[in-house]
Amino acid sequence: NKEIKLSIPNQIEHLEILQSLTKNMSLSNNIDLREINSLTHGFSGVDLAALCREAGLITLRKEKNNLKPERKGVISFGDLSKLQIIQNYFLEELNKVKPSTLKENNN
Repeated sequence: NKEIKLSIPNQIEHLEILQSLTKNMSLSNNIDLREINSLTHGFSGVDLAALCREAGLITLRKEKNNLKPERKGVISFGDLSKLQIIQNYFLEELNKVKPSTLKENNN
């Protein structure tokens, strides 16, 4: 077995990646990217992207009942854009999305 070592982003790069990944997301005012950054030690850029995607999906799953479909199963872009991702959705997904770069998670 060969092992390839890849460096993970440092804290500053990590926060910059999070900011970049979330810049086009509809985030609630309560989002604290610095807290999320501190809780995602060992996350690669791909792991952070997965976390952001899952936080968006959980928002849709939990808030879909508040949306009024134009017709069965079709939600307008205007209604979708009203959804906001809250801090707790990121924190909830942290229990599911694990860092791929930490050896203890890959066994």
